[in-house]
Amino acid sequence: MKKGLTLIEVFVVGLLASLLAGMLVLALLQMNQILSQKNIQSGLQADIQTALDAMTKDLRQADFANISITVDSPLTNTDSLRYFLPQDTTPLDGVADLDGNMNIIWDSTSRLFTYNLANGTLERQYGSEVDVLASNLTRIQFFDRNRDASLHSKEIKVIIEASKIALNQRSYAVNSTTIIGVRN
Repeated sequence: MKKGLTLIEVFVVGLLASLLAGMLVLALLQMNQILSQKNIQSGLQADIQTALDAMTKDLRQADFANISITVDSPLTNTDSLRYFLPQDTTPLDGVADLDGNMNIIWDSTSRLFTYNLANGTLERQYGSEVDVLASNLTRIQFFDRNRDASLHSKEIKVIIEASKIALNQRSYAVNSTTIIGVRN
C-alpha cells in the first residue's frame, strides 16, 4: 500500500481550507464594521454628553424666571434658550455676589444656547464669546412646562440628536433626552 495523498484529496483539503479562510475573513470584516459603527456612535454620544454636562452646570445656576425658549425653526425642530447666571466677581470662591439684603445679583449679560444649522454645532454665547459645546448635531429642542405639561415648574427638558456619515457612506445617529432641574 502506498502512503500519501492523491491529487483529489489535496484539492478537497485545499478547497475546504479556502472556504474556512473565506468565512473567517468575512467574519473579521463584519466585526470590524460593527466596531467602527460602535466607535462612531459612542463618539457622538460622548459629544452630546459633554454638551449636556455644560448645559446642566449653567442651567442649574440660572434664574428660572428669566429663562426664555425660542422655537427658531419648526422645519428643523431647533430651538434656542436664553438665560442669566449669577454675577460672580470672585469666580475662584464659587459664590455668587449678593446685595445688602442677601439676594443674588444677576449678571446683566445673558447667555444663549443655540444651534448653528450651517455647521451642525451647539454653541453657548456670552457677549462676543462663543463656545462650541458639540458638533455633528441635527436637532436640539428645549422644553419648559409651557411646552411639556409633564415637567415640574423649574425643569427644562433638552433633546439633542446627532448624526455622522462614515467613510462607507452609512449614516449613524444617536439622540439623548435629559431633564435639568433649575435651582434658582
